[in-house]
Amino acid sequence: MRKALAFFLKTTVSLIVAFTIFVIFEVYYKRGQCIVLPNGTMLADSLIFGPRHGASGRRDLVLRDAEGRLLAATDEPVTLSRDGAEPDLLILSYAGGEMAMPAETLMRTIFKRAYMDMGLTQNVWTEENYPPGTVIAITSLAVIRNALTFDPDFEKRRCGTPLFVPVAP
Repeated sequence: MRKALAFFLKTTVSLIVAFTIFVIFEVYYKRGQCIVLPNGTMLADSLIFGPRHGASGRRDLVLRDAEGRLLAATDEPVTLSRDGAEPDLLILSYAGGEMAMPAETLMRTIFKRAYMDMGLTQNVWTEENYPPGTVIAITSLAVIRNALTFDPDFEKRRCGTPLFVPVAP
């Protein structure tokens, strides 16, 4: 009886340790990834392990340049609009700045995901619906990241996400 109990305890502890290591690795791998946006800017979590931030209760997201340097960290709303002078460009405005990037792939992916979530099949990213210079959406980096996470058209790579302490921009 003692041998069976000892075996059961050893097996249980081993399984718990293995599962814990697996979960830690999975969290490290997923939260350490950056999604490369069409202009080379990367979208990522602000830290891998730690408490949630902001009023939304979501983890803060950050924008990094192509070299991994921090541009902005926010869970505040961002604005997506079409450039008035260059209609093929999308302007992403966030607290502290804005950036331009090619619009077509990004917007088709975001709209497709949003409409699929609502059970609709149409894609409304067209020039007639959003003429140059108009605001397309006020959203968050989290919504953009959720739409792009599983899209194979967007490269994912490691970008130096800190483990515990977020770096201020």
